[in-house]
Amino acid sequence: MQELSVEIVLPARVDQVWKVLVQFDAYSSWNPYLAMTGEAVPNGRVKMESTPGPSKQPKTTYAKISKFIPNAELEMRNGLPFVTESVRFFQLAAVEEKTLLRHGVRLSGPLAKQWFAGEARVRQLRAYYDAFGAALTDRLQGRRLRNTSGNRHARRAREARQKS
Repeated sequence: MQELSVEIVLPARVDQVWKVLVQFDAYSSWNPYLAMTGEAVPNGRVKMESTPGPSKQPKTTYAKISKFIPNAELEMRNGLPFVTESVRFFQLAAVEEKTLLRHGVRLSGPLAKQWFAGEARVRQLRAYYDAFGAALTDRLQGRRLRNTSGNRHARRAREARQKS
């Protein structure tokens, strides 16, 4: 099993961070790389649409919530067990009036080692997880999404609001 994880101290209480993390339908309003839909419940199904960059095609995957411990842990699993499986995880811990968030991905299966073999690919993936932390910090502090012009998810959300 290969793992990439990032830690960040967020400027909000655990319950506030949890609330943002499980409001999947709002992700496109604050996350520049990831839009999600689905219900945050144990064994729930989540649609994840990631956009790795302005010139890249979005990738849509479906995941099952495999761990759901309110205000503590969230895991979403997708792929084929014993072939290539991905687990996106979030672990929260209180640090005074702030939250320590450890989040990342665990890959297993024959292709996982090959995928993590290139240092450049790991650095690129780490950059997305760092950007997720920065965007989440901005959201918790009430700041707007950075550079929304290239984010089609945010654009779609704005268009939908304008129509209603």
